[in-house]
Amino acid sequence: MDWCCHDEMNLAEFPLAVLGDRVPAGVKTLTFEDAIMDRGRSITRRLTVSGSDKYGLPTSLDDEVILGLIQVTKENQFRDRLVQFSRYRLIKLLDWRDEGKSYRRLEESLRRWMGVTLYYDNAWWDRQCKQWVDESFHILDHLTIHRGDSRGVQRTNSSFQWNELVFRSFQAGYVKPVNMSLYSQIVTPTAKRIFRFLDKRFHRASNFRMDLRRFAEEHIGVRRCYDLAQLKRRVRPAILELQKLGFLFETGEWIVPVRRGSCDIVVFKGPAAFCKRRNKRKLDPQSRILVDRGVSRTMAIKLAREFSAEQIRDSVAAFDKLVQSCDRRISKNPPGFLVSAIRQQYTFPMTPKRTAPSRPRQQIETPECIMDSLRDENDTAFERHVSGLSGAEQASFERDAFQAASRFDLTAYRRAIEADSKKRIDGCRRAILLSFFKATRKINSSSTDENTCAA
Repeated sequence: MDWCCHDEMNLAEFPLAVLGDRVPAGVKTLTFEDAIMDRGRSITRRLTVSGSDKYGLPTSLDDEVILGLIQVTKENQFRDRLVQFSRYRLIKLLDWRDEGKSYRRLEESLRRWMGVTLYYDNAWWDRQCKQWVDESFHILDHLTIHRGDSRGVQRTNSSFQWNELVFRSFQAGYVKPVNMSLYSQIVTPTAKRIFRFLDKRFHRASNFRMDLRRFAEEHIGVRRCYDLAQLKRRVRPAILELQKLGFLFETGEWIVPVRRGSCDIVVFKGPAAFCKRRNKRKLDPQSRILVDRGVSRTMAIKLAREFSAEQIRDSVAAFDKLVQSCDRRISKNPPGFLVSAIRQQYTFPMTPKRTAPSRPRQQIETPECIMDSLRDENDTAFERHVSGLSGAEQASFERDAFQAASRFDLTAYRRAIEADSKKRIDGCRRAILLSFFKATRKINSSSTDENTCAA
């Protein structure tokens, strides 16, 4: 595929196809809906996708064909609705194998799109009128296929014609560049759909937050039969795949609990999400390393002018160590943390300041040091106490600890279970057991002191 393609933003907002290569039996219509705030009022947007009786609904492969058709049209600078193309050239753009099966699959996909009807209810953004409108249409209005145009040898090109509404949106500039070299590396259909949706949202912001159920079911196309825990397991592999490719930052936890039975997805734009633009001047090395870590281009150039190259390199080196260790300090906003680290010249976890050698002084224990030593002592005693209990005694100890636990600790433990995070569950459980151990230890020590005084 070419390095940079284009995508129409209305077509990237809601799914147009089912996730996967097959449509469930009996399913002929897809409906997606959400509510947004627009100019101070709440509006409900809805998209209904209806397939033909013969060819049915589009699949994930058909979604890629639309991107290929947009690329072919972009090569013609969006000059004409009627676009001539070679099937061989289109298959090469889609990175499909040059074989008979691919040509048959392409022809089937084009005919399927001819039969698909899209019903946008207050969900199609008119760039010229600058408002949400109702529109119903087919993406393609006309299709001509010449079977002799394979392998680049043809007498007459095949052709297709865009719907006038879609083509008018192209000419109005409601399109954005897409990193097709990165897109071609994505394997799963769910990750590809997340890529297209987030790539649109990252067009003006470097972070994204939305209710997980609304995100997965209405904008990605995950089946609505999943409960919250299943929904997380369905989306997690796709998020991890995009993080591994560098499209998203690896920030550890990407799920934020909001209330019981509800949570948000929070992700940040990774370095591979930035698409090169020829009309902008080349960045200097200091600005480039900042842009590669999610900092906006304007902010990176500004920081490179205000601070020395050494300061920026030290901050970036410390930032990279925090990213590798999944430090919580950068989990909320990694690019923002890096900007603050450069501006305020953070000394952690960077190399400590070098000072002149001096005579060793006796260390003075501050209250923080005393608390740390007491905390370590309690942890050691707790581990020794639990390891000395039998299986039945450990179960009894844990049961008593949960009965005596505070409402705050129990709520945190319940939310950790709802979030399906083993790390959080183990942490909350240990906190409850340690708190109970400290309380019983304090009571036992008080009883011992009273007996000693009485004696």
